[in-house]
Amino acid sequence: MSSERLEGIEAKVNVLVQAIQDELSYQLPRKNGDDRRRSIQSIEKKLDEAEELVNSAVIEVKKAPLVYQKDATARVAQYRRTLTSLKRQLVRSSVAEGSFEETPNVV
Repeated sequence: MSSERLEGIEAKVNVLVQAIQDELSYQLPRKNGDDRRRSIQSIEKKLDEAEELVNSAVIEVKKAPLVYQKDATARVAQYRRTLTSLKRQLVRSSVAEGSFEETPNVV
């Protein structure tokens, strides 16, 4: 059933979002140089993975029973907003600390 798959996807997205938030809030500010760049790359990778999962969730929502679609669509939209916010936070952290010569490839 697609609703069970959607719940699994949501659980994975939640784990990734929490990991990203922890790295952005607690780990990244304490790092410098190569450690900081590796941490930024790790966050970018997690953001990409979470975005792929959200895209998969969109497909699963379309397969879900109509009764379930409205709530599921709202949750997926919230995940998208959260990821956009995290990407912006990463860009601000990266640029503010001079971690990039150019703006990173995140929106």
